[in-house]
Amino acid sequence: MRDTNERAIAIVENATTLRRGIVTLTGKPGSGKSALLMCAVNEAREANVPAVYTTVTDLLDYLRAAYAPGADVSFDSRWDLLVGCEVLALDELDELNSTPWAMERFLRLMDERWRNMDRRLTLCATNSRINACLLYTSPSPRDS
Repeated sequence: MRDTNERAIAIVENATTLRRGIVTLTGKPGSGKSALLMCAVNEAREANVPAVYTTVTDLLDYLRAAYAPGADVSFDSRWDLLVGCEVLALDELDELNSTPWAMERFLRLMDERWRNMDRRLTLCATNSRINACLLYTSPSPRDS
């Protein structure tokens, strides 16, 4: 497990330095995924880089709150923050409530982040196994 954690730390450090790409961490609860995401966001903020850490549940609650009477921040402003921040860390992907609205918003956000990964970093963490071969994506150095 130590080798796996060291590899995850190295990948997140590299991605945070480049501030682009998509990194997905998987593993059992308590293995340090959330702490690693928080460290990456804190490092970005210390460098005055716009960065957000949130769980998927809190993200959806944040977006839904824009529809509440008297909401102080519009949905568009909230959405722009999530789409446009240079570093976005999404924790607890396995907790996504798959209502049609929630799934549509989440997939739309991930699509926006994917299409702009050459200039934005998205970090994700989940306790579930992912049936995919893509865990880390970053544009090639020649794209810099």
